[in-house]
Amino acid sequence: MTPEDLERAIPVGPGACVGALRGAGEAERRKAAPVALRWHKALRKASWGQSVLGAPFETVGSSAPLALLGTGSLSEIRQERCTGTQDQELTLRVLRDRRPDWLADWAEWVLERVPLWWPLIRRMQREGLIGRLSGEAYYLGMITGLRPRGVLEMLREDRELLGEVWKLFEVEGSGEHSLAAFDKYHHADSSWSHALVELSRDGTFSRDRLLDASLEALGRDFEQFRAGWFSRFHEALEPTAEERQARLEAYLGLLGSRIRPTVSFALKALKDAEPLPADRLLGAVGPALTSRDKGTAVSALRLVEGAVRREPERHADAAAVVAEGLGHASPEVQKKALELVRKWALDPDALLQGRLDGLAASVRPGPRPVAAEPAPPAPAAAEAPPVTPIGSVEELLDVYLGVLENAGPPEDIERVLDGVSRFADQPPDSRRAGPLVKRARQKIFVSAQAWTGGVVHDLSALALAWQERQLEPLPEWKQPDLSAFLGLRVAEVAAHAYRREAAPLLALPTRSGGWLDAGELERRLASHPEPGRLDKLQASLRAGLEATSPSWSLRVESRPYLYRGRTHYHQTIHVDVEFGELSADKPRTLLWVQPTGGLPERRWQATVCPGHREPWWVTGLFTIANNLDWHTADWAARVYLETLLDPQVPLDRAGRLLLAFGLAAKEPAQAGLSVDGLARAVTDGRLDADGLAAALIEVNGMWNVKAGRWARTLGTAARISPVHGHVVHATLARLLAHNQDAALLELAVELGAELALGIEDPGARERLAGLKRGKAGKLAGQLLA
Repeated sequence: MTPEDLERAIPVGPGACVGALRGAGEAERRKAAPVALRWHKALRKASWGQSVLGAPFETVGSSAPLALLGTGSLSEIRQERCTGTQDQELTLRVLRDRRPDWLADWAEWVLERVPLWWPLIRRMQREGLIGRLSGEAYYLGMITGLRPRGVLEMLREDRELLGEVWKLFEVEGSGEHSLAAFDKYHHADSSWSHALVELSRDGTFSRDRLLDASLEALGRDFEQFRAGWFSRFHEALEPTAEERQARLEAYLGLLGSRIRPTVSFALKALKDAEPLPADRLLGAVGPALTSRDKGTAVSALRLVEGAVRREPERHADAAAVVAEGLGHASPEVQKKALELVRKWALDPDALLQGRLDGLAASVRPGPRPVAAEPAPPAPAAAEAPPVTPIGSVEELLDVYLGVLENAGPPEDIERVLDGVSRFADQPPDSRRAGPLVKRARQKIFVSAQAWTGGVVHDLSALALAWQERQLEPLPEWKQPDLSAFLGLRVAEVAAHAYRREAAPLLALPTRSGGWLDAGELERRLASHPEPGRLDKLQASLRAGLEATSPSWSLRVESRPYLYRGRTHYHQTIHVDVEFGELSADKPRTLLWVQPTGGLPERRWQATVCPGHREPWWVTGLFTIANNLDWHTADWAARVYLETLLDPQVPLDRAGRLLLAFGLAAKEPAQAGLSVDGLARAVTDGRLDADGLAAALIEVNGMWNVKAGRWARTLGTAARISPVHGHVVHATLARLLAHNQDAALLELAVELGAELALGIEDPGARERLAGLKRGKAGKLAGQLLA
């Protein structure tokens, strides 16, 4: 094979490339390596659909990687990030024919980058091309690599892998490459858990070793989602009481885990393993008593109670241990711990000294406080910080690189757009612009289409239009949205930069958050009477001149389904909006369309019309309401809640409903932002008890709105200040007429005790009077007393 042979083969296709490489000696391959490198470098610089050195992108994309694998050195291959082609058979054929001495190192490197390449690597092992690999990436690839016919069948077929399985209990994984992620998205019969249970039943794997390995994995405190697989698998083995007794030390050790579900798992296992030796339990149960989860702490107290009933001589030691529960945030836990301390301690007063002041008001002994009027709300916060234009080309290059790396923040995106527009006729020389151009080429390669609203890709394309006079064509949108509008805005700036037409943008915000002062817009229009069409539209939206408010309404759709012989109902919350024809250059309409993109894109979209939040909040409540239980990891949805913090925007019905749903969110960041939004709105006077109660009542009863989450988030907000406490208590006084969940009742009792306030709402009192049994009945009695 000569370099010319390879040169001719690459543009023909992968088959021709493999044929040219077949049987070549290493010296011949190395002479042809520059050819392969040139083609592969050109491929990396191109985008899908473009030509590569005159050949179709699709053809070169399949052949150039094979050429590089067949000729390049390991360092060259790594530098080019060449992992082969999607056709693993052709990749294997090239590597089998060459058999370089660095093949095992390449295999480890490939698995670190693309774990899904594991089947190829395994075939190389079985054919003797490489030996055993020990890196973590190999085992993460193995998790997903056995799926074609199901894990159980693949393990029974490739029995050499049985010894590798134990390593899976030692690696945590990440993203989709973990035991938890694999089993979540595959049928139970194809899962790892099913396979290992079956292989333990037929004697392939030691049952004892599987039980021990799963507990050891839990002891490594993997992230909660991934740790959950090991506890579920442990229970899937259905340990007997004797097997649990043999593993008491492991279960007790897990009580100190930082993963709360792991602690709950250990408590349940210990309950099933009773009777427990009191001394061993008392020495390990402390962390569970102070767990943030109320149920965990209550379960721990019950375990201690059981141990003391069996060994009453340990009551004094047990009192000292359960006294730790007095520091728990839950009044229920505090009350139970206080009861046990008084029952078991030899000198209760001495043990309780210094601990009573931290108890909840409803638990603390002594007279109740006298009600006090809350302080008036604080005045609204000052305006958002100003946004200053970029002052020089050098500053523009510096800010531009930062935006490409961080995909924001939105203010810097806008400063970059304005900077490129103003300095369009002053492109820096290649030496100064080199880092920006290099980074833009690296970033733009990951996507095939510019001007679609992707922050990094569109700004990379803009940099190349400004510096390299390389202007991408406009796309066609099947479903226009805010991303399309923002993409067109960047394309408009790129066209001016390409033509070297310099002018400042009208739409550059004057304040953080996308705000543009109307007076400043008038001055800019007077100085630049012929702005770009989309620039003028964006400026008008930011100055509050283009907002519209079509009518909208909430609609709940219930669909029945059968599960385990019973009929259940799944509810979907719809928002019906009446608006006209959609178009990528009509942002007034697009404000009401579901945004797309990740967190950087939606944060940028949030600045399109900051003074008119109704459409943004309506879209947000639809998004969050239908994902309250976090079935889909939509991390970008928090952007809707972030806008509730802006003191310049009144909290209308849409904002209050968004807040109501956010306060019931399972995802901690969403719940936390909702608490912050409530607190800020109460502080600056945008929200009172009437508005909050109305919103909570409107969404109350929807299937995925859980009162326990409301109780948790409202309780957090109530303790920010007396003002917030009074607002939350007054809200509960109205809400209890519609929802008498025990968690809400408990919060009302606690706040009433702290603030010396009762429930005066007639509707609430009537409903409370009807509660006679159980925990809810006891709490209702306290509220009516």
